[in-house]
Amino acid sequence: MSLLDEDLKADILKLPGDAFKNPKDADGQRKALCKKVDAVIRQFEAGAYKGAIKKLENEVKHKIEKWIKVTHRTDLLTKIDQIISILETL
Repeated sequence: MSLLDEDLKADILKLPGDAFKNPKDADGQRKALCKKVDAVIRQFEAGAYKGAIKKLENEVKHKIEKWIKVTHRTDLLTKIDQIISILETL
């Protein structure tokens, strides 16, 4: 699971500034998303799978939908859904 989270984080870090709805806020929003992904990784490592799922669904996905343009968020949301599917089997 960590591998998928790290892939998600890497994808977020690679987003260009113009992928964000407000490019001047891109750096801060990118960092905030990465911190949320790090929190999911910590929850996973602690065995708090339901908490990790909730954070992905309620925080990470929400911020991606709010901050990132549609053309750049589809792959991120798909990856999050894959991570959630894996967590649900644990």
